[in-house]
Amino acid sequence: MAHQACRAFLQATVQYHDEISDRRKLKRLVCYPRGATIENAKQAFLAWGDAHAKDAGLMAEPPVVGVVHALAAKYPCRK
Repeated sequence: MAHQACRAFLQATVQYHDEISDRRKLKRLVCYPRGATIENAKQAFLAWGDAHAKDAGLMAEPPVVGVVHALAAKYPCRK
């Protein structure tokens, strides 16, 4: 059950980001490649969390902010 909730949370975060940035013509924060999966997103989030576990400020942010930080670090948008 927890795995499904995690997957749904990641998928909803990505869908919201895509919808808002595309519809409102806002700058994208995440530019993932074709073929990227929710499992890739999960691994990026877990790795980002491990790398920043001692940063109390980042760990105090809502989880959705951490997901966006993690995905933006893994899949940055090029100018």
